[in-house]
Amino acid sequence: MIISIAPSPDAAGGPLLASDAALHTALESLAEHPRRGVEPIVLELAAGEYFLSRPLQLGPRHSGAPAAPVTLRALPGARLHGGRQVAAEAWAPADEGIWSADLADSVRTPPVQCFGPGGRAPVATFPPQEISTDVHTWARLEDAVARLPVWGELEGVRMLSLHARGWGGVTSIARSDGEQLHHTPIGDNQRGLELDPAHVLLENVPEPIPAGGWRWDHGRGHLLRAATGAEDTPPEPWLALSELEVAIEIAGHGAETVHDLVLEDIVLGGTAPVLDADRIIPLTMSDWATAREGAIMISGAERILVRATRIQDVGGHGISILDHARDVEVHDSNVVGAGSSAIMVLGSPEARHDPTIWASYDPSGSPAPASSIPGPRGDAYPRDIRVTGCTLERFGRSDLQSAGVCLSISFRVVIEGNLVRSGPRAGINICDGTFGGHRVVRNALHSLVRETEDHGPINTWGRDRFWTAALSPTERAAAARWDILADTVIEANVIHHDGEWGIDLDDGSSSYLLLSNLLLNCGIKLREGYRRRADGNVLLRGSVHSHVSYAQARDVVTGNLFSASPAYRFIQGEPDRSGSLYDGGFFAWERGTGIPDRPAWDTSGSDRSSAWGEKARELLAQVRPPCGVPMDDFLCIALERLTAPADPIDAADPEEAAVLWDGIPLRPLADPLLASATGLMPFEGVYVDAAPAGSGLSPGDVLLDIDGEPLHGTRRIDPTVLSRLDAADVIGVWRAQRRVLWSPGGERRTR
Repeated sequence: MIISIAPSPDAAGGPLLASDAALHTALESLAEHPRRGVEPIVLELAAGEYFLSRPLQLGPRHSGAPAAPVTLRALPGARLHGGRQVAAEAWAPADEGIWSADLADSVRTPPVQCFGPGGRAPVATFPPQEISTDVHTWARLEDAVARLPVWGELEGVRMLSLHARGWGGVTSIARSDGEQLHHTPIGDNQRGLELDPAHVLLENVPEPIPAGGWRWDHGRGHLLRAATGAEDTPPEPWLALSELEVAIEIAGHGAETVHDLVLEDIVLGGTAPVLDADRIIPLTMSDWATAREGAIMISGAERILVRATRIQDVGGHGISILDHARDVEVHDSNVVGAGSSAIMVLGSPEARHDPTIWASYDPSGSPAPASSIPGPRGDAYPRDIRVTGCTLERFGRSDLQSAGVCLSISFRVVIEGNLVRSGPRAGINICDGTFGGHRVVRNALHSLVRETEDHGPINTWGRDRFWTAALSPTERAAAARWDILADTVIEANVIHHDGEWGIDLDDGSSSYLLLSNLLLNCGIKLREGYRRRADGNVLLRGSVHSHVSYAQARDVVTGNLFSASPAYRFIQGEPDRSGSLYDGGFFAWERGTGIPDRPAWDTSGSDRSSAWGEKARELLAQVRPPCGVPMDDFLCIALERLTAPADPIDAADPEEAAVLWDGIPLRPLADPLLASATGLMPFEGVYVDAAPAGSGLSPGDVLLDIDGEPLHGTRRIDPTVLSRLDAADVIGVWRAQRRVLWSPGGERRTR
């Protein structure tokens, strides 16, 4: 049965027009339809523009049945928009080339985004943005402040910035009285909200309006628009305000779920971002905090299919799958230009036995976990979710804490056969170990991590209940299983990245299988965690990095093919420290180079059955992408360029070599890999390579300051630094992600 729907004009009039009345009427009729759940019913949208005044809400009373689903389908030319259109008669000529619409009585808060037939309309910014690129252009905060006398009063301006340590971004709401700039972070970064003053961007300020773009006149409540045609005619094409944060909501009520629904061939855009700090929630112990809302939001739902749908230029997440969601699939769909993540899969913190967040975490003084009960608490988390055959690109347009697919507090999510590209941060991000069992297979990822630092295109964390100093090493190894119901598999993906690691298993990431991935110009990072296996991967000009390993980590790194040395890089992560196995590798260079030059390597049994030279080069010549990976031209060209064996990576700068101070080897914190392992920025201190027993220092410590004066690192430790250390009373030391005070005489205090 097909029920046809067409756009209906807004009868109320006014400067803002909607055309969704028939849609809401049809949904009401569907709820009472006698054949619903008996035979398949299709609500079919005819061609036209559907400007939404409120979300389309599908609840339990709209459910279908397994053999009789309810489908919302769009015919070619039908488009849903997350806001109302500015009426043509509302525009009046203003300054030369500028038109103005008086919306003071129609808009409660200044708009953050506007859109037209081509998607997101450009807004006046400082500094101006290059429309043709997906990377932001940044300015210094002091230069923005210098513009305040020109701008005058501002209210509700969105300010984007990089995080001071490069760990994503910080979004703030700014206002000004014309003399001072006040900015309040909305809280989208859990690891502190200190912004980088060299990288800021303000939107919707009194700067030149880009062609076809807009800005808000904060003083008069007028929407200003750059003319695109003759000055004496209203501007064309239409322009609309992004007003709704959610366009389609599929939600159950309490214990009653909504089920057996299909969204098919939907074209949707123009929703607004969430900028309310009270609605930005921390994602467990990951770096992220985010809103729950998406242009399509699914919760309390079972057997939902989103198929052949295009979501373009939405302000927040493209699709959010929340809380109790079972058997939900997004297939053969495109999410392009999302302000935040393309797809967010997020459970409720109440599903965890210990929902600790960064604000309540103390790495040294945390008590033992309150509960050792394994697995989830309740069922308010997504389970058996599939994201397959999709293209996810140009996400993170206004939220640097974003990914193509982001998972938190979920179980058995399959991410398969997708093309993920063009984003400021990771392409696939797994925020925690709760509850594992995911499969990330046959995806293609590139042009990611383009604006942030210290993570890879696939990025994971596992700061779960075991991640505390209150547990002994043996207790911690056992506790690492509490929140993980099954291993997560990352297999047969093709990843290109101009950085050190394409797969970044960061703090605490445990129970991962990395199998048969093709890594182009990047490698693998294994930071503190347990039970990781990297087997059969091909690393074209990449290494396996092991950082800050736990005792009893028991990682297994076998059967991997390396085109260029070094194969391994260790920072407090050697096999004799972690009980890990490195063997069965293939190295495309001659034996004796490119692996650790230390007796422990041989005595640990590492690489006893590995092969060097010709055998590895023969395998390199046969490298092909895994079947089913959606390779685009960029990846095909990169693979061809990187397949040839490469020369060894240059040795470290001799100026960065360690020097001895009182028998303690010190070296500059110049290497970005070393800085990443410590959780600091490069040049933020002096690294302790090793420390004699009784010295009061530990390997991996970083000397931050001497008697309160910062010890900014350089590429060379000169005699002046050593003499200052000799005379020091108290030295600030970075250890275990916190600052302690250490006296060379042995007295140590924390602060």
